[in-house]
Amino acid sequence: MTKIFLKAITGLFLTAIISGCAYYKYTKNRQDKYYKSDKPDQWKELDKRNILVVHSGSTLKEIYDVTLNKETNVITGNIRPLDATAMYYYNKIMQDEDSIARREKKRVSKIATKQVHFFLKKAEIPDSTTMKFVLSDIEKVDVSEQADVNILINLGIAAGIAAVGGGVFLLIACNCPHVYVDNGSGLQMNNSMYTGAKAPQLERFDYKQLPDYFKDSSSFSLSIVNELNENQYTNMLELMVAVHTENVEIVADKQGSLHTIQAPQLPVQAADNNSNSILKDVSLSDKISYKFNADNKSELSEALLTFKTPEDKPLHGKLILRLRNSPWSAHVYHEFITLFGKNYSKWVEKNKDQTKEKRELWMREQGILLQVEVKTDKGWQSAGEVDLMGEANFNSIVVPVKIPPSSKNLEIRLRSGFMFWELDYAAVDFSPNQKIEIQKLKPQSATGSDGQDFTQALSFDDDLYMEHMGKESSTKVTFKSLHTNPELKRTLILRSKGYYISKDEFTGKTHLKELKKFKNPGQLSRFSRDLYFDIINRTAKN
Repeated sequence: MTKIFLKAITGLFLTAIISGCAYYKYTKNRQDKYYKSDKPDQWKELDKRNILVVHSGSTLKEIYDVTLNKETNVITGNIRPLDATAMYYYNKIMQDEDSIARREKKRVSKIATKQVHFFLKKAEIPDSTTMKFVLSDIEKVDVSEQADVNILINLGIAAGIAAVGGGVFLLIACNCPHVYVDNGSGLQMNNSMYTGAKAPQLERFDYKQLPDYFKDSSSFSLSIVNELNENQYTNMLELMVAVHTENVEIVADKQGSLHTIQAPQLPVQAADNNSNSILKDVSLSDKISYKFNADNKSELSEALLTFKTPEDKPLHGKLILRLRNSPWSAHVYHEFITLFGKNYSKWVEKNKDQTKEKRELWMREQGILLQVEVKTDKGWQSAGEVDLMGEANFNSIVVPVKIPPSSKNLEIRLRSGFMFWELDYAAVDFSPNQKIEIQKLKPQSATGSDGQDFTQALSFDDDLYMEHMGKESSTKVTFKSLHTNPELKRTLILRSKGYYISKDEFTGKTHLKELKKFKNPGQLSRFSRDLYFDIINRTAKN
């Protein structure tokens, strides 16, 4: 790679998005039996527990809110954009001669791997949001091993279920470091820490809410695990414990200030930048999310939210967003850095001293950081941005916003790269913050898997780090003296600070012509859109 080219793209931060990896195996089911179930509730359960994909000719759609008419045996479902990550891996195995690839255990994305594919003789699409088909028009059903097979058996869909047990396609979604919490029956990966801080210059604080499985316990334990090919450096760890009444929700902002949410107001309108309504997607915390997937040629995808402001016109509001980074962004990142080929490690070394400001500027221009804007009489004005959250779980964050005095409504615009984020819920609370009791606890103990004591390293924001070098490094952390009060509710927020460095290496050609395009704002978003529609088009032809 030439010095001229390295200099030309020196402002780029190419390792900003979550690392992703996938391992899967799949056996195609070629039987054509089906059953005319007269139990609509079973279809609802099938829909609730799996991703349902319909293949009809060249049409490929994901359906949800499925209902069965018992008299006509007609299935009706709403249409939504295909889950890109799930379809990427499905397409990948359809093209693989043996339908098999390397698999790692532990990190399995349950949502994307629970897939049921219906192959139809024909289907009716009466409008852009609805699909209908008759049960007798199902010719074949393909399912993954992770799909809820018991529900399928109850439905009577004899789609080679016995054979399906030997077939599986797995998506393993990765973000790091991983946080595991004991739920009483074992450790469960609940979240990740400081996602996107993939260089020392990007070290930052991160705030993630953790489940309080044992509300009457004064101790709390978690495990920090490195499961990727990278070195992780955690500067400090702190447990914030907020004690409050049941009718109040506690949500942190980017700076770690805790806000009380008492009367959240849903948007009265919500649309993407193609003017399609997304109100249904963002009005409930139900993991049915808007995926920033408007199919247009603009630099970034948008969510446009309108809230009715109170008559007394407060000066400030608390915008509550429940979101995560999409698993699809991991695939985009992987495809992107492979363009460097054998020169990837050289580029990383060349740019290791790149400033935080230049790295963040590129992340901002490409839609990696979620931009939050408020409409004023001077146009759209920035209200801040949301750092990468990871894909392990949906997380809530408060973005404080000023209310334009001359506007009847509060209009918010969120801007993201194509399918880099998923927005599950949005609301605004105009009430003032209440006083709440907050504990800030340092680790009582922190013991690494090799017996090393990291308690001191995690207790202060200093030059001493807990180092997890390479895969399978882990540390169990215990906090003591948590407040307990059976009459009040507890909210637990993990405050962490650190960074990590990937050890990935690549081979092959360096695609200079393609890489030069990423100097332009929004190019990573366009790259994501092109990848997505290429996969969808190829999948539809299978």
